[in-house]
Amino acid sequence: FHNTCRHRGSQLCQDSAGRLKARLLTCPYHAWSYSLRGDLVRVPSKSLPEGFDKADYPLYRVALSLWRGFVFINLAKEPEGSAESSFDRASGDLSNWPLETLITGHRLTKVMNCNWKIFWENFNECLHCPG
Repeated sequence: FHNTCRHRGSQLCQDSAGRLKARLLTCPYHAWSYSLRGDLVRVPSKSLPEGFDKADYPLYRVALSLWRGFVFINLAKEPEGSAESSFDRASGDLSNWPLETLITGHRLTKVMNCNWKIFWENFNECLHCPG
């Protein structure tokens, strides 16, 4: 699901990793609560508009595919096929590699106040590498 409440768009999960502390995702702004299936199950306001139906306000879904231990997320409203169906023919050459047995050898997390696209473009090419 998108990590945003359907009411006012507030971020539901504040932490980037970990386990949920409850069986509901509760918005910190107006306390709308969602089940782990994404259904709106609780709205504390007593003055809801006439005809309001909680079933009309589930969390926005995200298409998810698993392939050999990797998780692929597609944010399209109507995704076409799985992640594997979008691979090129060269991906077939990966069949002899045990990708699903890979483990994380190192993890680095750094919070930076920058435009992530410019950072990523500069980080991934070597025009700025020291000689």
